[in-house]
Amino acid sequence: VYREYTDSTYTVPKPRPAWTGIQGPVIVAQAGNRVIVHFKNLASQPYSISPVGITYSKQSEGAGYDDSTAGQEKEDDAISPGGYYEYVWDLSPWDGPTPSDPDCLTYSYSSQVDTVRDVNSGLIGQLGSRRVPAFVLLFAVFDETKSWYGQVGERMSREKFKRSQGRKEYHTINGYVNSTLPGLTMCQDRNTMFWHLIGVGTAPEIHTIQFQDHTVQVLSHRKVTMDVAPMTFITAEMRPNILGHFLISCQIYSHRHDGMNAMFTVDKCPEPITLPGPDLRNVKHTDEDPSEEDSYDDNNFLFNTINFLPKKPQVHVRSSRGGLSKTWTHYIAAEEVTWDYTPHLNPTDRDFQSRYFPASPHHLDYKYKKVVYVEYTDATFTERKSPVSKLIGPLLKGKVNDEFHITFKNLASHPFNIYPNGLTKIIPLQNIENNLRSMAVPPNETFSYMWKLTTEDGPLEGDPQCLTQLYQSTISPERDLASGLVGILLICKYEAIDTRGLLLGSDKDWSLVFGVFDENRSWYFSENMQKSSQNIPDITDPEFYNSNVIYSEFISIFTPNIVSEIVTVFQNSDIYCHPSDVSATDVVDPRSRGIKYQTYYIAAEEVTWDYGIRKPFQKFLPSYKKVVFQGYRGEDFKRPINRGALQQHLGLLGPLIRAEANDLITVVFKNNASRPYSFHLHGVYDRSQGAGVAQTHASSAPPGVPGEPVPPGESRTYNWRVSRKQGPTDTEFDCKTGAYYSTVDKERDLHSGLIGPLVICRPGTLGNHETTEFALLFHTFDETKSWYMEENLRQHCAPPCQANTADPWYHISNKFAAINGYVAETLPGLLVAKYQQVRWHLLNVGNDGEYHAVHFHGLPFTLHTGQEHRMGVYNLFPGVFGTVEMTPPTDGTWLVECTIGDYQLAGMRAKLLVYNPHCIFPLGMKSRRIEDSHITASDHIGNWEPRLARLDQSGYINAWMGTDSTSWLQVRLTLIHGIETQGVRSKLRDHYITFFTISYSLDQDTWFTYRGNSTRKNYLFHGNMDSSRLKRNIFYPPIVARYIRIQPLQFVHKPAVRLELLGCDLNSCSLPLGLQKMIPDDSFSASSSHSSFFSSWKPSLARLHKEGRANAWRPKNNNPHEWLQVDLGKVKRITGVITQGAKSLLTEMMVTEFSVTFSQDGQTWSSVSEGSSQGEQEVVTVFDSPLFARYLRIHPRGWINDIALRLEVLGCNTPQDL
Repeated sequence: VYREYTDSTYTVPKPRPAWTGIQGPVIVAQAGNRVIVHFKNLASQPYSISPVGITYSKQSEGAGYDDSTAGQEKEDDAISPGGYYEYVWDLSPWDGPTPSDPDCLTYSYSSQVDTVRDVNSGLIGQLGSRRVPAFVLLFAVFDETKSWYGQVGERMSREKFKRSQGRKEYHTINGYVNSTLPGLTMCQDRNTMFWHLIGVGTAPEIHTIQFQDHTVQVLSHRKVTMDVAPMTFITAEMRPNILGHFLISCQIYSHRHDGMNAMFTVDKCPEPITLPGPDLRNVKHTDEDPSEEDSYDDNNFLFNTINFLPKKPQVHVRSSRGGLSKTWTHYIAAEEVTWDYTPHLNPTDRDFQSRYFPASPHHLDYKYKKVVYVEYTDATFTERKSPVSKLIGPLLKGKVNDEFHITFKNLASHPFNIYPNGLTKIIPLQNIENNLRSMAVPPNETFSYMWKLTTEDGPLEGDPQCLTQLYQSTISPERDLASGLVGILLICKYEAIDTRGLLLGSDKDWSLVFGVFDENRSWYFSENMQKSSQNIPDITDPEFYNSNVIYSEFISIFTPNIVSEIVTVFQNSDIYCHPSDVSATDVVDPRSRGIKYQTYYIAAEEVTWDYGIRKPFQKFLPSYKKVVFQGYRGEDFKRPINRGALQQHLGLLGPLIRAEANDLITVVFKNNASRPYSFHLHGVYDRSQGAGVAQTHASSAPPGVPGEPVPPGESRTYNWRVSRKQGPTDTEFDCKTGAYYSTVDKERDLHSGLIGPLVICRPGTLGNHETTEFALLFHTFDETKSWYMEENLRQHCAPPCQANTADPWYHISNKFAAINGYVAETLPGLLVAKYQQVRWHLLNVGNDGEYHAVHFHGLPFTLHTGQEHRMGVYNLFPGVFGTVEMTPPTDGTWLVECTIGDYQLAGMRAKLLVYNPHCIFPLGMKSRRIEDSHITASDHIGNWEPRLARLDQSGYINAWMGTDSTSWLQVRLTLIHGIETQGVRSKLRDHYITFFTISYSLDQDTWFTYRGNSTRKNYLFHGNMDSSRLKRNIFYPPIVARYIRIQPLQFVHKPAVRLELLGCDLNSCSLPLGLQKMIPDDSFSASSSHSSFFSSWKPSLARLHKEGRANAWRPKNNNPHEWLQVDLGKVKRITGVITQGAKSLLTEMMVTEFSVTFSQDGQTWSSVSEGSSQGEQEVVTVFDSPLFARYLRIHPRGWINDIALRLEVLGCNTPQDL
């Protein structure tokens, strides 16, 4: 665990509240401030500290991966046992809360040496934006078998309890189970209580957290339950108005049964003593800022009773407007019924039944005995209020300040009750002292309740007109609910409901409730099994158990703006009404620019796909046959659209479909695969699409119905009109995310590869090129569920090879936790300029257990959902599409990952390169920094060798000259921003290249043709117009490559070229730091300097390309003890130096060897390896690891004639200087 100590001796632990449990100390952070963590590893394994939600430098990331760093920037990745490291986090002003966020954002820090083992071993803590007296709750699932200490723990368990099999997973709150967490005590009516909730776990488990008999405010929404998954961060506000002991628990039965619950207490506290204020006449003025006081004062942090006045007043909506309250009287009974889950099924619908309703082992045909809430007209319970049978109880509606008088009669054979969620005042209308939540009403007995709707229960400003809660039986909540006792309760604002109980503002009110009923836990399970026509099967059989878990949906009457609160649907979902007549919403807004037509030609094509793993032993097969969506230029489907550099990241995904609200999308789809597939847009619905829209695009392909299978070789045309309702709202980003896929068999089609992104934008924004867009699909592809698995096995596992499909390794090795179809940081194309606005479209189309938490290391982002919110992790639930934006402030290579440990270790990671667009300088063709051996060619004429292809090369033979248009020139380098070319004149003839293409590679095996942002086969660069003038071409985006080739296409006489390449290192940290012009003279110093009657060779002359009689630094004497020093003003990240000799009259002077020492304070010096110089030519010495220093010294060790030195330092600012 992480523990805080009082000082650097690490001997006296800092006192901590009991309720903090297993979590580490709260690390307090504020936007714009510096946080320093002195980390000492007193454990037996290497560990680190890695934060979420803030910006930081590479020196303090606390996570190790291939990010093109070395040396000091790698020391933070893992701290060895007994080691020490100082983490410094300089928070950006943009890391803090937005105006729509609470005062404090909740994040976490953890060890990232081995994500799964480190977290399961206990290393997790809270990172807060500002210190606030509040409770921090970690809802953590610890798997002790995946802990570093699991074997030790298991051995101790065997020794103590004499058994080897025991519990391994623990569902905890702050590391405690079964309500054993101590210290959660607060005062009644003493302002607002803050809860910081953090989800922890290395597997994708989702928890539904509820505070018994209390509601909370999250942002501007009233909540009764909160969904908490791994890497979920929630700040909730509560007003503790009720005295007593209350349960905090996960509402998922298995989690609560496994111990995820705790108790909190609300006490009656004495009023605080009010001390007399200071005599202002005698106040001693001071310049000290009281905010600078030690915020780590122990007395302030050791609290078990909360008494906190928030900085901002809590916002409450005046739901009642001072109106009259109303009493609603309901007579509700619990009655036993036989319920048919599939009354709509026709016995002839065999295909539908086989797909969605597999035969049940107990042969009940989905008919079960259940108990339901039924409403009656009066207390006699003889006449039902509605003749329609429903599984969900009657809809109860009321506004704030109203009361419900509920008379409940139990007509069932088991004790039940009726109890609401989300209400704080439930009062018996009969004299009784029992807890109403646990008080059972026996069969044939009656009991009366009064439910009061208070302002603490009603909607807040950000909520819809009505909040949706449930009422249920709470005697045995899991079994009562599984038996059927549940209903809907609406709590509305005053203006949302009239005195008759009708919701205002809508003609029809619809509700859609999704339910999962586990009949295995029903009170009537045994009775239902006895009805089986065959012998009762083994109830421990998983297949039998799953057959009795019923996924159902219930439609009743409700209002559309409340639906999102009733149904746990994903935020991209829309509910639409499709009446038979045309409504006014179908008319295009005349104020818009009218309908625009977006036409796409897309085919399903079979390909061979490599997930990016280069080591064959890491997967079962080397490559897989898959099917993908491929874009074409026309309906003849003969000219495929090649992806440009900005689309390269799409990988396995189909082409990006983009449209604006009011546009009409036409897709001509051709199935070039060997089996039927379909085409379906998720996120756009045109009510007429099912019958086919009138053709607006002349196509030979017949109109098709989206989702219907298209046979191999056939085409279909689809049209969708995008309504304004389906586009972004005024409070969202300009664009929102959707998807398209095949739905013949959605699961198998998806695992086979058919998925693509859809982006819908508001009118007038589609052509905005200021924002770079990326679409990322986080998905685990299971090749065992692909249509092509058997074919892949036949190809790659021919006899005598045999695949054992029953072997768990067979299934594990054929699963790929991928981003856009690439695993383990192999996804190409994620490049973005520093400070450029980036929009990320995030998708998850996995099954119900595939939850992802998307984390951009060191790069917080914002989300627009009505208001702007700052986030460090985006939670992608199954079927969810989301859009976030960022402006990266820190250059370098950063990890993009699903930060849930199991997925992260399985390979769901990619690398994002943030580059500095201003880091463009000659890479060394002209100056010969690029060696001759790094310049090669396919061929050359005579002595016109590739090594001569240097800009401004002089001599009779002074360029590379190829033989024809098949020739190419190759150079070895890194990040390339552009190229400068020149021709050559020989024998009175001009030779130059007029047009050329560029290809690049990282390994010389796989080559890519540069397309820029073009969808053509290649990007055609304009070359020279003569043999002497220079032509510059800039690459956007830049090229990341180790090798680059120039391929002449058209030329005059012979393809000859002299060139310079423009670029930078991958971390954009090779910029000249200003010695040539910007550094002042007094920043240079030396051990001595040479002077004569004619000139003085001062240290300040040691500037690159300095001219004049004295044009460099020379020491007084030539000896190895001399040195030249430069003060850079601040600590810089130094990656290399450029050295140059000088000439005095006709004498060349140069330093042939030198060493470098550096210092941050001018007192303590360290040394690095030696370098060399060559006359007046520039020589670049690149350090193996970057140096972090303010002072740099060059020590000449060898020279020719005399020591003379001119210098430039390469590097960049450190994050604290930005």
